[in-house]
This record gives sequence, structure tokens and C-alpha cells, in this order.
Amino acid sequence: MRRRTRPRYDLGGLRRRQSLTVAWAKWIEAREWTVFGTFTLARKTMSMKKTKRRFRWFVRKLCKDTRFFAVFEPHESEGLHIHAVLNGSEELKHRAVMEAWHGRYGFAKTTAFIKNAGGGLYLAKNLFREGVEWDTNLADFPASEIKVSA
Repeated sequence: MRRRTRPRYDLGGLRRRQSLTVAWAKWIEAREWTVFGTFTLARKTMSMKKTKRRFRWFVRKLCKDTRFFAVFEPHESEGLHIHAVLNGSEELKHRAVMEAWHGRYGFAKTTAFIKNAGGGLYLAKNLFREGVEWDTNLADFPASEIKVSA
């Protein structure tokens, strides 16, 4: 009688992705952010490139010095949606961001960003899935700061 063997999983690859996710989450959490939001587009057929360009334009129009880190991912409704953290002047409040997006682009849900409450992990959790891209306008984006523990 043959003995059944368990399927072998690539735990090395899984552990590496988990380490990268945690490293990215820590990097995001270490920055100063004022707004956390999820932004869904009304137009479901917009390309990733156009979505990124539209989001950058939206951020520029919010406030001159607004900084962001955003994750763009496919949505179950066949469009794209965006998870993002933003930081700008004192005028940048989460309700104002939500209202600015609602009227022009689609649906948004925003809250004040609370440090170490899981927002960084929420953004980082899907970074390594197929079809997901990220973008930032941080001038001092130091990829070397993202350290993966062994």
C-alpha cells in the first residue's frame, strides 16, 4: 500500500512575501499621514496607467504640498480601486478629500490616519498580488529603507 504524501508548498516564497509585506507596512507606518482612504472609480474601463495619472492629478488639486502613497488594485466589479494614505497642510481633512473625490470620480471612504492602527498593513497586504501596482510622489522615497528581516 502506497502512503499518501502531503502536497509541498513553497513556504520560502510565502515567507519572503510575508516579510516584504511587513517591511512595507512598517515603512508606511513610519511616515506622517493625515488621511487614509479607499477610492473607487465610477468608470470601470479605465486603464491602470490612466487611473494612476488621474489619482496624481486629484492629489495635486487637493492641496499644493499633498504627499501620498497609493496601491492600485483590481476590484471585484471589474474596475480598479485605490487604497491610499495622504499628508498635506493642516487644511487636508479626510471629509474634504472624500467629498472632492465623490463629486467627480466615483465613491470614496476616508478616515483620519491613526498611526500603528493597521493602515500600513492594509496598504501593504496586496502589494505582491497579480495586477496590483503602487505609486507615490514622495521626493525622498528611499527604497533602501525597506528592510526585510530573514
